[in-house]
Amino acid sequence: MRKRIFFPLCLLTILLAGAESFANVSSSAVLFLRIAAGARAAGMGEAFVAVADDATATHWNPAGLGTYPLSSKWFEINIPDEYRPLQKAILMKSDATETDYRRYDIWGLSPKGLVLFSDDHWVQGDKIEPRRDQSMESLLREYTGLVSDEDKPRIDSLMQVVGRINNALPPDTVTALKDRILGSVPPDYDALEEIEKAFIALEAAYNECMIDWERFHQLEDEYNRAFKDSAVSEDEADRILFSAEKSRMRFPPTEITVPFDVNFEGQILDIAADKKYLWLGTEKGLFRYDTQNRKWQRFSGASGLPAERISTIVTGRNAVYLATENGVVIYERGSFELQTEVKGLPSQPVQGLAVASDKSAWAVIGGEIYHYDGRFWKNYFVYRDVLNESPFTIYESMKLSGTKDEMVAYVEKQLMMNQPDSSGREEFKPLIPDNSAFPKVADSLGIIEAYRLAVQDAEQAALYSMQKQEITIDSAQAEVGRLVRIPYTAGFDFEITAMAVDADSALWIGTEFGAMRFDGRKWTRFGFREHKIEAPTTVIGLALEMVGGDSSRAVLLAENIRKVNKLEDEVLQPPLAVKIYANPAGSRINDITVSGKRVYLATESGAIFYQTNSGKWNRYNEENLGNMPVLAVENIDGEIWFATDEEAKYKGGARSELAMMHVNWLPELADDIYYEFFSYVSHVSGWGTVGGNLTFLSYGNISRTDDQGNLLGDFSAFDIAMTVSYGTPLTKSLSGGISAKVIYSHLSEQGAGQEKGSGTSTGLALDVGLLYRLNNRFNLGLAITNLGPDISYIDVEQSDPLPRNLAFGFAWKMLESKYNRFLITAEINKSLVGIDGPSQELKEVILNGGAEYWYGSFIAFRAGYIYDQEGDIKTPTLGFGLAYGSFKFDFAYIPSSDNVPLANTMRLSLGVNF
Repeated sequence: MRKRIFFPLCLLTILLAGAESFANVSSSAVLFLRIAAGARAAGMGEAFVAVADDATATHWNPAGLGTYPLSSKWFEINIPDEYRPLQKAILMKSDATETDYRRYDIWGLSPKGLVLFSDDHWVQGDKIEPRRDQSMESLLREYTGLVSDEDKPRIDSLMQVVGRINNALPPDTVTALKDRILGSVPPDYDALEEIEKAFIALEAAYNECMIDWERFHQLEDEYNRAFKDSAVSEDEADRILFSAEKSRMRFPPTEITVPFDVNFEGQILDIAADKKYLWLGTEKGLFRYDTQNRKWQRFSGASGLPAERISTIVTGRNAVYLATENGVVIYERGSFELQTEVKGLPSQPVQGLAVASDKSAWAVIGGEIYHYDGRFWKNYFVYRDVLNESPFTIYESMKLSGTKDEMVAYVEKQLMMNQPDSSGREEFKPLIPDNSAFPKVADSLGIIEAYRLAVQDAEQAALYSMQKQEITIDSAQAEVGRLVRIPYTAGFDFEITAMAVDADSALWIGTEFGAMRFDGRKWTRFGFREHKIEAPTTVIGLALEMVGGDSSRAVLLAENIRKVNKLEDEVLQPPLAVKIYANPAGSRINDITVSGKRVYLATESGAIFYQTNSGKWNRYNEENLGNMPVLAVENIDGEIWFATDEEAKYKGGARSELAMMHVNWLPELADDIYYEFFSYVSHVSGWGTVGGNLTFLSYGNISRTDDQGNLLGDFSAFDIAMTVSYGTPLTKSLSGGISAKVIYSHLSEQGAGQEKGSGTSTGLALDVGLLYRLNNRFNLGLAITNLGPDISYIDVEQSDPLPRNLAFGFAWKMLESKYNRFLITAEINKSLVGIDGPSQELKEVILNGGAEYWYGSFIAFRAGYIYDQEGDIKTPTLGFGLAYGSFKFDFAYIPSSDNVPLANTMRLSLGVNF
């Protein structure tokens, strides 16, 4: 829709407004519209039409509003074949200076172990620069944290791993050459022992990564030449000895690659991240990686870790929660604490874990769901019963599968929990009303049936008793307002695949058979619809009916029906009700993440999200993510990432930005002329990016005189323009934009001499632009600005054209790395006023060019050049920028020159990102 509107509008604008651009030959009016906006652009020689990536795009090229980062954009990161599929992927904010996906590092668990995507590359290890006097043993001890004497055997084995990765040839290459040489050198050679020692030193140098392989190849060549006649002379042996000694480097190489998981034992089970550390849970302990200092720390029993196998890690604000084979462990303030029975949690393997805050967490152990309030874990919540509800009524809100067995187990657990509490902390009243006809002892099924009969017929209830498990019931009169313990579940026996807590403190549990949500009072199970059996049928018969006779789909659905409904019998009899798969919320949930009022789920059937404020489900249809298996979904800084089998996808969110600039204009001519520029842009989801600017040029105080030159007083003169801009992506590579502006020029309050009227005028103008991204590093930009009717003051016949202009240029990111960025940009500008012949037209072309270098995210240096033959402006420009957080300060300067009117002009601007 946006494309269909935009192209005809641009074409019409150019045809109507541009047609009269060549009909006027007089000088242009309101030239303040051509003053460079923004000190950043001014420092780069005023070449910005192909850059246009900040709020000043409303001046240079409105198409920039349709381009990232002013408009949202999808980025794709390919996952190499050897790393597919990622078992888990998480994000950590890096120290990169970029504004797109490169400001995050992706850590993933792959079939080849721990991998990292950073600075546009996938790697399996750290690049470390050793000190000149540092040994490989010392380097590995620092990196792995294995610093004790008892760790020496482990370090020696790790050195072998690192040696194989960093050396060009296998370790037996050195030994094989040693054996050949020692077998060829004459036995009576005086330096035979020295040759043997030299090779022993080379073999040791292999794991130290200190073999000069270029010299080693020269050693091989030396031996091959000497052995041509099947004998090695003493002179040749001397040369071999010399080459062997030189093949061992005196100092370590400038860079060593150390695999991330060099020190891991056992399989990696989970990874998590906080602001500083990467955490890994393995079968043999817990590891923590300092990403800034690139050092690993291992936690074990000696560190106070009360478990070895860490299956799940969840980071809170000030604590880290660990799911272990011995229960939940909390790491806080440098120490580990096992959550034991004293705190209400059994010391058994943890099946699932979610953390809302440091004082609110959830765990699943032995099928029981427990909630942590910062002090104790409880498998129930307390409810004040104002409706005098029965256990059956309560179960209807808390059921998960809805089977008879679950109902029996839940009511039994509920009755047991609500016996009088001897602790005295809370007062609980039994759920069974005081009735002399009610039995004091009954089994689990007997209690349920007895309760039902007691309501219907007290005399029949008195006859009901069974002999299985005994449960004592203290009779008491049920009363309105009683406190009741409500168990979270009868027992959770689904495989848990993900857990999360949303913004409303509701618990989400992803399973192999869909998602469930507990809002604090009841459970909701998603992805299934209830189907009542009205006539006897079989499971496969029902499945065939549901899928219209498609046998292959029916087999899959039948298996799902059996497992979801826990059916033991193939025959379905009325009035049984079964759950039937209905939508992706009922498929396997691979991951869950929360972003504001949205809960995103990565499922085998695609990405979906739940809107908590409306209670509605939607497929995430962008980039076809709603129709493909999604392995992981991650939320960081409010932005959402998705991981599929083949790639990671990220939608870079559009930023809002405010820009302001102040300039003392033409300082060599006057000291009261100044220029102000204000601009603001913001993205509107589903529509595009809108923005506007206000441009103001004050000419200072001007003296008014009569025809005889007598002073009549002073007046102020100024020009002002207000612009509204819109930009949007038209394709993945092309964006377009349009601006409309209202111009008001106030040159005087009345005409001079015999002229009637005032020296003010109002006009309208349009800008249109296109921005084409050839690739991630090269842009082409085109903008036609200030198209509109001529502007007149007193006499319409003496109207002047607007400063219509055509700009075309390119921007090339020649260097773009984690800490260094270098941009080159150039453009040509041609006035669209008047036709004066080819030679004159070429003479009127203005050439602009510049460059920008960013070091880190803190400081930028800029330089440029303006070549305007017609206006006799040939000057360099200089500038720099500073950035801190959301603020950017830019400065531009035109050096002093007697021939340049703009000499010593300084521009100051401030930008604020939102």
